[in-house]
Amino acid sequence: MHDGMETEQREKIIESLNTLNKNVERQLSFQHILLTGLVYGLSFAIGSTIMASLAWEFIWDVSKEIPSLRTHVERVAPTR
Repeated sequence: MHDGMETEQREKIIESLNTLNKNVERQLSFQHILLTGLVYGLSFAIGSTIMASLAWEFIWDVSKEIPSLRTHVERVAPTR
């Protein structure tokens, strides 16, 4: 009875290792790495654009209240 449990555990371990190997092989494939890089790169670009536009909008609104800041902001973006 004890040997049967060991054999069953061994088979489960082997099955788990096979599944792990397949997952690692998939994650190390060129297609997976390329797709992951493209998704992260695109997400970074979109997020950076949104953050920059929000920061610029904040600076623009604050510059309305501070005349010395307004002159510097208008040098960067003369028309709006």
